[in-house]
This record gives sequence, C-alpha cells and structure tokens, in this order.
Amino acid sequence: MPATPSSWPPRSSDSRALLTAYTQVMGWAVTLGRDPAGGGEGTVVTVVSARFDALCVPFEAGRTALWAVERSKVTAPGLRNPVMGSVALLIAAGSAAALELPAGVGVVPGREGLVVAPTPGVRWDTTPWRPDRREPLPFPPARAVLPAVTDTLRTHTTISP
Repeated sequence: MPATPSSWPPRSSDSRALLTAYTQVMGWAVTLGRDPAGGGEGTVVTVVSARFDALCVPFEAGRTALWAVERSKVTAPGLRNPVMGSVALLIAAGSAAALELPAGVGVVPGREGLVVAPTPGVRWDTTPWRPDRREPLPFPPARAVLPAVTDTLRTHTTISP
C-alpha cells in the first residue's frame, strides 16, 4: 500500500511507509528476513541497488563522521548500525574504487545489499530521500565525503587511521 501524503517523510517506526519509500521512491529491491544472530527476533530489511555503495566507518568514529560530513555541506545519506558496529554513508556507486581509504573504513557495494531501518537497532541519520517530497537525494562521490571521514578518524580517540 503506498504511503499517504500525511506519512511523508516516513517515520522510522512506520515499517510499511519505509518499505514503500525504498521500493517506490528509491527504486531499490527489498528483501525481508530474520536475524539468526538475534534469535530470529525482528525483521531484517536488506536493500539492493547498483546506484550506491556504502562507505562503512567504525561505529564510534562513524557517529562523529556523520556530523563532520554534514558540517562540510555535503549531503550523504547516513545509517547507524550498532549491531554491525558501523556507520554507513551512502555514496555514488563505484566512486571509491580508485581511492585510498583510511584504515578501518571499507566499501560495501549496494548491489551486495545493505541492512536498513526498520531492522532492529538500525536507524537513518540522514535519509536517502528529500524530506519535503518523494524524490531520492543524489549520492555524493566518495571524494566529497572522504575528507570529513579522514579528519574524524585522525582526531578520534579510539580509532587511528
């Protein structure tokens, strides 16, 4: 069932509206499953798309990196996943291929799947759609996001680049 105008933007607690946004607004394939590590509790939502990659930063440094990226005036959808121990910043697919990444930072291709909200424990900091209308945000190139991530890792007390 499509999200109603009153439900835009989708709330993180509204599973149906989130799934609608993923499929109808973002054009992502969605897979629902159970988390065997969590005893099968809660639904795990995985999205697949060839349009993005996820720049994965260790969780504690990643929380700071989300703020640093936002301050740099770059809009990169950001997803916190404390269960996996990382923060994912969505970037344009393939844009990190030729770049040297700091230690502890990895890239997961969107075509391999990314666990997203409303999976228990996972939440968006910056959603991948515009808050005022049903339209995807553009994914920035990795080179636009990486300076803020690198600076964060350089100054973060528990992670050394």
